[in-house]
Amino acid sequence: MAKKVLVVDDDPVFCVALREFLTQAGYEVLTACDAYSGVSAAVANKPDLILLDIMMPAGSGGDVYARLRGNAILGSTPVIVLSALQKQQAQQRIPEASWAGRYFQKPVDFDALLKSVAKLIGR
Repeated sequence: MAKKVLVVDDDPVFCVALREFLTQAGYEVLTACDAYSGVSAAVANKPDLILLDIMMPAGSGGDVYARLRGNAILGSTPVIVLSALQKQQAQQRIPEASWAGRYFQKPVDFDALLKSVAKLIGR
């Protein structure tokens, strides 16, 4: 069974590109276009990993991160942060996140991201 990856990002073009790339790599990919939908999709689908943008409508990536960590089932789900923000700015928005190998600045190097996904959850 393919590992599930949830992409939570408000850029539909970026979501489609990530979905295509990760699907070709053997992952099942779900997408959500805002913070509220992201939390709902995570609760409903229990993904193996979440790719999370920080700046979105209907709540921020920081809000999503906090809600996920407060959920008994999703609290330990790995999260990779994707953002146009510099890493230091992103860390200020989600200070409790684990940042080692889990932050990619946009535009994202998809090959490096794929390596990080594989390292965190395998295939």
